[in-house]
Amino acid sequence: MDRILDDIGVEREQPKEKPKQVVWVIDDDIHIAEGLEMYLGMEGFDVKIFTSGESALETLAREESPSVFIIDGNLGSSRMKGWDIVSGIGEKGKDSLIITHSSTRGDNELMAENAKKLGIKAKIFEKGSREYDLSKLVDVIKSSGS
Repeated sequence: MDRILDDIGVEREQPKEKPKQVVWVIDDDIHIAEGLEMYLGMEGFDVKIFTSGESALETLAREESPSVFIIDGNLGSSRMKGWDIVSGIGEKGKDSLIITHSSTRGDNELMAENAKKLGIKAKIFEKGSREYDLSKLVDVIKSSGS
């Protein structure tokens, strides 16, 4: 069939490549952030990392919101906490998914509660737990469908 179409000069549309999902990782541990960037990049995501909430929110003020935010709840004692970042995302993140990935369940729950109040979907992945499986993380990101 393709040869016949070629012979009669019919141009076929090339399948359009689906845009990559954009994922922002916000974690003050550069090794974790870079590890997620590398793994998620190999899975086909467009990943941007931030080591502070302030830098992520400054970028969000200038750029379109990503499909997914992966946010550490405890970004160091003197820095903005994860729930502050969620509040800062606000209206701009309505179509995004927030994945909380603190090692402290309370931080994760607080971020998820703040997201819910703003109408933003949230999923908890507790760092260091058995449930924190990177393949499951990828499945959650893909299922967010943005």
